[in-house]
Amino acid sequence: MNFSFYEVFGMFLNSKIEKGIKMDTKMMTALKYFVHGLLFSAVYIGLGVSGLDFIFKIGMTAIVGFVLFGFINSLITSRLWKIPMKSDYWSFLVHGFILIWPLAVINLLFVLPLYPFLNNWLTIVVVFLVQCIPYGFVCKYIAERYEEDETIDVSKLPKYD
Repeated sequence: MNFSFYEVFGMFLNSKIEKGIKMDTKMMTALKYFVHGLLFSAVYIGLGVSGLDFIFKIGMTAIVGFVLFGFINSLITSRLWKIPMKSDYWSFLVHGFILIWPLAVINLLFVLPLYPFLNNWLTIVVVFLVQCIPYGFVCKYIAERYEEDETIDVSKLPKYD
């Protein structure tokens, strides 16, 4: 049986609830923020290691990078937080463009003060793990702006044949 991370994480959380194990909602929210930031950071590092981070460094393909960022964050948000997300290219583009700036500021706030110590691998791992919570918070906060509008009745939209 193949399980995705989201299914395993969801089964873990649901089993804790079914067994009557009380998890503080603030603790659960903090854990979800951490997992959201961890997944987003892991994808970003994966792109860097694979050499695909050039998408974000070349001017013409920056649009593709923004769409990719928006798509990844929408996917993580819809699976982890159970928020239905808009799934059109324009939403992904704007979502990714808006998302990149606060994440860059968070990265600078963590890296600049610790720059002299970043030659130690332990410091790099600790910074990576600690900044996952603000990453997750920002990613969810921005993703909420692109939640699917459920008030639209599709049957009343004009049909173009």
